Amino acid sequence: GFDALTDVSRFTFDTRGLQGGIELVPLCVGLFGLAEVLRNLHDSHRATPEFDMQSTQSPLPNLRAIAGRWASMLRGSFIGAFVGAIPAAGSAIAVAIAYAQEMRFSRHPERFGHGAVEGVVGPEAANSSSIGGTLIPMMTLGVPGDAITAVLMGSLLIHGLRPGPMLFAENPSFVSSLYAGFFLALLLTLVIGLLLMRWLPWVLRIPSHTLLIGIALLCVVGAYAIRSSMADVYIMLFFGAVGYALYLLSLPAAPLAFGLILGPLLEENLRRSLLLGRGSWEVFLHSPIAMGLFGLSLLAIILPLLAPLWVRLGNDIKRVRMR
Repeated sequence: GFDALTDVSRFTFDTRGLQGGIELVPLCVGLFGLAEVLRNLHDSHRATPEFDMQSTQSPLPNLRAIAGRWASMLRGSFIGAFVGAIPAAGSAIAVAIAYAQEMRFSRHPERFGHGAVEGVVGPEAANSSSIGGTLIPMMTLGVPGDAITAVLMGSLLIHGLRPGPMLFAENPSFVSSLYAGFFLALLLTLVIGLLLMRWLPWVLRIPSHTLLIGIALLCVVGAYAIRSSMADVYIMLFFGAVGYALYLLSLPAAPLAFGLILGPLLEENLRRSLLLGRGSWEVFLHSPIAMGLFGLSLLAIILPLLAPLWVRLGNDIKRVRMR
């Protein structure tokens, strides 16, 4: 779109539909919606497991069985809130860690994967608590914790609300109402889930091709409804293909959504800092706090690259000791 400072068009390819930039909603609909349809079409040859409809006839859970797993709930909730507060970690990592910990603390780890209740309670508690954890970096630092909070952050930016420390000072009532709404949503999720638990599994009986066609139509309608523009539909289709290609390459798609949200913020503050420093990059290293944040950023980039080497080195050391 057009540059915010110089009003020069960038990467529009002389196309009118790209002059306003790429909207977040068409990108996310294509990246996470249409790409999922294409992924299911790719995996449609695989046999789907049989589902026992009789297992959902009781709408109320066994409260005694749930109360007996309070330790698993607490462990999973703590892990989910902690991991969710780490930017870009997401609920998938929290669920994996919670499952591994439950297997570690269980007296019968061989039951995991064969109906162990702890293997569901702990990870699901982590999955639920990670949602609140992801709001911490988004609300305080303006950094989304996962793809869902990235969409939420984009919605706030559309309405002129920039997440960060100033949001608490300028709009404290909005912050309070957001967390109150989040708490209410948790309660409604429980109530609606219990009421519909007997009926929702029947969706599994809908033929997969019919369900996928309906989802694809909703993706097209949702992308067009944002600005009533076919350009958004084309953008959605393009990023749907990109998301499917990322799936084939075993690469995560969420960083694309992060880039669309955080990219303009990075560019704006980078150029503002360079203007204040009169073009000198030393402005980013003029204080211990700035140097510390710069070092942490480098560590976050380098650590995933060094982790496999560290694991390989540890395995080599163990082999030498065994000899």
